[in-house]
Amino acid sequence: MLGELKLDWIDNDGDLFVAPLQRSEDVVIHVRRQQGATAVTVSGQPIDARRPSWQTRVGGTSSVSVDRENNLVRAVTSQAGVFRFRQRPVEKQTIAEVTPGGLENAGAYSQVVDLGQGRVAMLGSPGQQTVMYADSGEESPARQVDLQGSHGAMVSAAGFANQLLATFNDGSVRLFELPTGNQQVSPFQPSLQPGQRVDWSSPAVHVDSRRGFAVLRDRQQLFRVQVKQDPRPHLALHAQRDLASPVYPLLASLGDAVLTVHRSVGHDTLVAHSWDKLEELRRWELTGRVIWGPHRVENRLLLLTDRGKVICHEDNLDVAWESTIKSRQLAGRPVGHEGDFIFVSLAGSIWRMDGQTGDVVATLSIQEPVIGSPVVFSDRLWLSGADGTIHVVPVPEREGGQSL
Repeated sequence: MLGELKLDWIDNDGDLFVAPLQRSEDVVIHVRRQQGATAVTVSGQPIDARRPSWQTRVGGTSSVSVDRENNLVRAVTSQAGVFRFRQRPVEKQTIAEVTPGGLENAGAYSQVVDLGQGRVAMLGSPGQQTVMYADSGEESPARQVDLQGSHGAMVSAAGFANQLLATFNDGSVRLFELPTGNQQVSPFQPSLQPGQRVDWSSPAVHVDSRRGFAVLRDRQQLFRVQVKQDPRPHLALHAQRDLASPVYPLLASLGDAVLTVHRSVGHDTLVAHSWDKLEELRRWELTGRVIWGPHRVENRLLLLTDRGKVICHEDNLDVAWESTIKSRQLAGRPVGHEGDFIFVSLAGSIWRMDGQTGDVVATLSIQEPVIGSPVVFSDRLWLSGADGTIHVVPVPEREGGQSL
């Protein structure tokens, strides 16, 4: 029909665009913060192309994580500085231990991957084939690790069986041991067309790593992969499902299901697939669009819509509760605490939601911009400031239900 606008494609769903689009001749410049990243991604995209011709991450800050095994909080900066905060056993005071060093020209490492056992990796700009690694050793500095045998540009990564699981735009999915950067398991490599470049979702890992992980290719092909030992260790395909329509490039696992979000006319649809065969189990028609999540937090699934509605699912997939909040811009995943969820917004607002009902039972604000997920340690809430500051504030006390 003459004058009708036709939708060709949608990319970067769920990312937060933090500046207006700009055009320089035939290239559009856009600046966005990807889900799970603390830095912003600046991209140059030709107006007639779907993929950017270049992009880089800038403005990384610090990432805070809890090392339960060594009873400390660790902050790793984008320039590879490491700060460890330990609680004195008697006085209950928190002291800082600074690991000397940092890396010259380390780059804006910003996206954090929890490898388990007190170990973390931080990813840098798209296309890098190095990561920054920090382990649980008390005196160990962070260090750059080359990912051996990798090809193409890294697309996404997750922790899997205490190793780094990474996808690449050459179509491969690889498992790296850190800190060596070696591959002891042969990669998963689906068939490709000549010259094809692949866009992967972040892998969704089952809580039992022996059950493998699910990953989405080009928003329409869903794979479930496990490590198989014979004839030699390799990532083996166990199930594949071609979806009828494109979905958001973000998966989540919950119980024995993997969940996807489908874009429908005027609203989104949450769909649960069986873990073993990727068959559709259930679907939920949502009101509005999903702008954050879905993410698994402990044994629940959480997502946020553009109507300000937080939806929580039990591990049996039933909806536990729905609650409406004012904030639409979350700094990261909430942290579970005493059966409740503590959320933080990019603007520094903090609210505590009852884990059983979704009621807001306490609020607080540091009135400073925050990036990244909060952590609880030593009866305090630890937050990464947008300027690199580590904010330590009391955990909001339950005060009874109230609206945010």
